[in-house]
Amino acid sequence: MAKWIAFRIKDGYHEGNRLISQKAVEAIRKVRIPADFARIGIPKSAIYPGDPLMGTGFGHYTFEHLGKKVLVHNGGWMFSVVEVIPEKDFGVGKSSTNESDLLDN
Repeated sequence: MAKWIAFRIKDGYHEGNRLISQKAVEAIRKVRIPADFARIGIPKSAIYPGDPLMGTGFGHYTFEHLGKKVLVHNGGWMFSVVEVIPEKDFGVGKSSTNESDLLDN
């Protein structure tokens, strides 16, 4: 997981080698389906105050926090979550085989 997070942070590079183009990186990070909380009666400001960019892209949810784009990916056959902030060169991930593991800690 650490190598995948580093790949996402480093604009498609792995160990100094470009594996995907910058154009592909931008396509992956682009919001494809904007979040529309208004249709269910919740103003966007109640979810992420002041954050203008929210929605889903290729395999992740995107939002802005303090002016930085945050990419979040979760799910799979086990409970997992990965958050990446490319502009800050930062990413973190957690996996467990059982969702209740999170409640026990």
